Parts: sequence; C-alpha cells; structure tokens
Amino acid sequence: MRSVGALLLALGVARAHYGSEGMPGPVQGVNGMPELERREAYAANGHQWPPPQKFMGWPPVANGTESESYQRSRDAIEAWVRNLPDPAQRWNEWVTLVQSRLMPSFTDVGFKLTRAPEHLFQALNKTYYDGLHTTQHREKFRGQRRGGSVRLSEGNAPLFVYNQQLMDRVMRECRPRMEAWAGVPLKEGQAYGIRIYQNGSTLVNHVDRSETHVISFILHIASELDEPWPIQIEDHDGRVHSVNLTPGDMLYYESSKQYHARFTPMNGKHYGSVFVHYYPSEGWNWKNTDLITAVPLDYYDTVDEVRDPARRAALEEAGPRGAMERFYDGFWESRGYSAADVPPFPVGLDSPVQNICDLPGFCGGSPSLVSEEL
Repeated sequence: MRSVGALLLALGVARAHYGSEGMPGPVQGVNGMPELERREAYAANGHQWPPPQKFMGWPPVANGTESESYQRSRDAIEAWVRNLPDPAQRWNEWVTLVQSRLMPSFTDVGFKLTRAPEHLFQALNKTYYDGLHTTQHREKFRGQRRGGSVRLSEGNAPLFVYNQQLMDRVMRECRPRMEAWAGVPLKEGQAYGIRIYQNGSTLVNHVDRSETHVISFILHIASELDEPWPIQIEDHDGRVHSVNLTPGDMLYYESSKQYHARFTPMNGKHYGSVFVHYYPSEGWNWKNTDLITAVPLDYYDTVDEVRDPARRAALEEAGPRGAMERFYDGFWESRGYSAADVPPFPVGLDSPVQNICDLPGFCGGSPSLVSEEL
C-alpha cells in the first residue's frame, strides 16, 4: 500500500504556493506521521542537513551560507540534543533546532532594544498597577495541565492582567514600527499579556511559533527587583547576549528564529511585560507541521553513532553544550556553585515558564525570597 506522501507526489498534489527555495516543500508533515512517510516527505521537500544555504526576507532570497560562528553554535546545540536521554524531549528539541536554521532572517542582527511610544507605555503602566494586587488569574501551561512540570507549582505561576482591547491597540499602533525594522509588510498575529512573573521565575530556551510569531517585541512595563533580570537572546552569528529591559523598553526580535530564554532566576517581587507578534502579510506559509518533515533522518543517533565521520567530528569539536547552556553553567558557577551542584538545565517546551523555588533547597523553602546563595 502506498503511503500518503508517495501518493501525493505521484498525483502532483501540493499546496500551490509552496515549493520554492527558502519555503516549505510540497508535502506537509503531520503530528505522529509514520517514519517511512516522513522520510519520503524529507526527500520530496528537498531538505538537507545541515542546510546548504541561508535565506533572508520574504519572499526569501538566498543569502549565502551560514557564518562559521553560527554553524559552530548549531553544532553545539545539535550535540546536546542528540545526547538527550528522553526520546520525546529529544524530538521536540530537534524540531526547535531545525526551525532556528530554516526560518529566513529579516535583519542584520536579529534583535534591537529601543523605547516604547510614551502614550502606550503610560496606558499599559496604569493597567498594570490597577491589576497588580487584585488579579486572581494565573497562567496555566500544557505541562502543568498534563502534570508534566516539576518546576512550576500553581502558586509560583505568572499572574495575568487582562485588557485585550489595550493589547490590540498596542499591536495595531506598533505595526508600522515593526514593518520598518523587518523590511516587510506584516500581519497582526497575537498580542499577549500582561504577564507578571513571580519571584524565582525562569524561562526555558526556545523559539516561537513559525505560523504567527515571526517578528515580535517584548514591552517591559514595570518591575520591583533586587537585581536586574535580563533576557538571553542570540544574534545571527549564534552569539548569546544578555539584555536588560527597564520599564518602557521594547525589545524587537525575530522570535521564530532566535533562541531566547531567561536563565537567571528572577530575584524580586514582580516583573510585568506584554508580548506582541506579527508575520509577513504576503504569502507567509510556514507551519509548525512543516518542520516535522525537515528533521534529519538520523535524528535518533547519538553523537557517537553519527555515520558521517566529518559530521561526527564537527559535533564532537563543538562540544556537548551550546552557548545558552554554557551561559547557564557560568551563571551558577559565578554564584559559587560547583558543577555538581548546578540545578538541572531547564527544559520542557510544554512549561516554558518555570520557577527555581519549586526545586528543593532553593528560596529558603518559601516562594517569597530567592535564597542567599543566588
């Protein structure tokens, strides 16, 4: 019996707007699709690993090859992913890594720090403080609903202040700014917030949804901190930057391509931001399921099992931990922790916000304070 992928190819069935370089191929993936069918789709879509070139803008234009620095950064992430012991986690991290390499870039660096329009900042600031001490809403992530997160109890989950009318206004009025930065017309995707992080909060290393979260910004509204709480974000060469936002700052970023995280636990009482996302308005056709067919065929091999000697050597040379992981280790070591005592690297895309206070031995047994050792 012929697989669905083979049948589609034989009949010439494809999404008409797919198929050119830098775009998804003619066969879309399906969650849980048989591996044989996925392999056929990988070939039909013309995927190669590592990707032989990179693309910029939309419609995408070939923009040479990845820089050596970026290639090394992806190799280090791949080496870490290949050796993850949990198969489900390994697959999820593979999809994330593939997305980071296949999405086109839009700017020279990948992020930009600037100031928000004052009238929008003031409106958000008022809404924030009006709701800070009265809201009863807390975010609930898939990992919590499934009982899969041991690092985010309900009491440490972010609070949430709802004002969708204001969120939509912020998204609408800031769109021309984001179009000027990205260099393409944009369609409004999602405006999300106000999220209020709690003491001890962290954010796992991730990229955002390929469908709608392509060109984005974080607008920081207000906080009460005992020390700065920066966001870690990579540039287009794979270098990690630690960026501190003050109230009224906006961080533009290519959120479906750039890994970003908050590895240092928040030390303070509250930290509130909104998240606004756009995508190219003319023919943007990347779907999350397209990434399923782009995961390399040997994704289940550990580094030692990679068959190509040159590829295996590159992964071994890059090391078992990427720049984000090294940043995480360095933070804890700078606080006096030995390598053996560093808490586990936060993972789990189903629970992107986690909290160090939900690990034994941190925060003095109380969710109100991060321990002195931090």
